[in-house]
Amino acid sequence: MRKLVWFTLGFGAACALSFAIQIPWFAPLFLLIPIAAFVLLGQSFRPGRGMALLLLGVLCGALWNRAYDEFYLSVLEKMDGQTAQATIEVGAYPAVTQYGITAEGQIRLEGKTYLVMLYLDDPELQLKPGDSVTGSFGFRYTGIQAAKSNLYQSARGVQLVAYQDEEVEVTICESVPLRHYPQVLRLRLLNIMDATFPSDTAGFAKALLLGEREGIDYATDTAFSVSGISHIIAVSGLHVSILFALIYFITGRRRFLTVLLGIPVLIFFAALAGFSPSITRACIMHSLMMVALLIDREYVQGGQVEETDHNLLSVEKIVEFADIVCLEDVQEVLDNQIACN
Repeated sequence: MRKLVWFTLGFGAACALSFAIQIPWFAPLFLLIPIAAFVLLGQSFRPGRGMALLLLGVLCGALWNRAYDEFYLSVLEKMDGQTAQATIEVGAYPAVTQYGITAEGQIRLEGKTYLVMLYLDDPELQLKPGDSVTGSFGFRYTGIQAAKSNLYQSARGVQLVAYQDEEVEVTICESVPLRHYPQVLRLRLLNIMDATFPSDTAGFAKALLLGEREGIDYATDTAFSVSGISHIIAVSGLHVSILFALIYFITGRRRFLTVLLGIPVLIFFAALAGFSPSITRACIMHSLMMVALLIDREYVQGGQVEETDHNLLSVEKIVEFADIVCLEDVQEVLDNQIACN
């Protein structure tokens, strides 16, 4: 575990540094000399092993980021600010905006697939997942290297923003492809919540369960942001932790059943949420926790082995604490809003 920590620290530091400066290809290779020196030193001086792993992490992180920029993101940098003909496959049901409609989609550029946020002018245009839109679009890259970066979209995993430039042609698919079916179920759940909850609480329920914040009014959204508890109405690791706790209780803490039921449920929940970076990260980590339970990878501290269930999954206390904190925070926000009104 300590070896992994040293390597991860170096890898993370290289990733952070890559956002600040452009690292040349050859620069990380100079780390091979001190890595070799620390490996040799580690035979007699134990901290030398840690330093060798730290520098190895820096080397791998720098090379990984440089390769990712060169072979994947460079295509997006070329598209930034350009107007070009393209075909975009719609990946989610569109939302109506003040100027038309917007929907997430996918675009193929030089043999690679990228996530794009599509903006169209016609608010009456009926689209569904699997449909294709062909036409001339103005593109904006959302990354930090762009002339006008869009960190909000970038944080959601959106790599390009496409604005309609001329008339577009829509190709309607006969049926929604299977890979887009979670979006169909998501729309049905949203419609059920609209029909079930009162109009003043439906928006909050949709945001809390599925991360759909379109129905939350500006005042409530601002109140949550100012209070620092926006994560409650944005599907994140908190929701995945609660879902995992429910699965763990339902299976009676049986490790095999937890893995058998839990991993597919987490993947399906991530698909409902659109595989946003925060949800994907949380689902991967919880899946690793389940696998750790199954293969008896226990946590060791001070030379003594503790029970995995106790150290890795004290879910009762975690969920109880999270529920109390969240409910108190929500109550405070609602009280402040009522007082303002």
